[in-house]
Amino acid sequence: MDGDLEETFWAYDVHYPTTYGNFYTPFWVRYDVRWVLTEVNRNYPIGPQYRLPIEVRAGILRPNFIIGETWEPGTYEIRWKYRDWENSDIEFRSVLFVVESAGTGYLPWNFDNYLDLPASMNITS
Repeated sequence: MDGDLEETFWAYDVHYPTTYGNFYTPFWVRYDVRWVLTEVNRNYPIGPQYRLPIEVRAGILRPNFIIGETWEPGTYEIRWKYRDWENSDIEFRSVLFVVESAGTGYLPWNFDNYLDLPASMNITS
């Protein structure tokens, strides 16, 4: 949904360094998604390492992926990778989110013939 898991990029203006922040879109932005196993403090990549986000508007980016119906409930991470300028170093940001309930992946039955299956998945960030 709009507003879920979006990441914002902004910086203070040179002329007004302490009062006004300006949104900007970095020169290069990618992200990956990881499953976090909190018990042993490890994370495991899910899918491509360099995914392209959707730019909602200048400085506001949304990850472009769908949470799979077989994803386990638990903690996940979006790891943003970006460069502010062409030759700048790659910087990282991490955003954790939680899948609180499973979709249909936990159910032991086969639902091939159902078109409108009542199932839900809760996500919090």
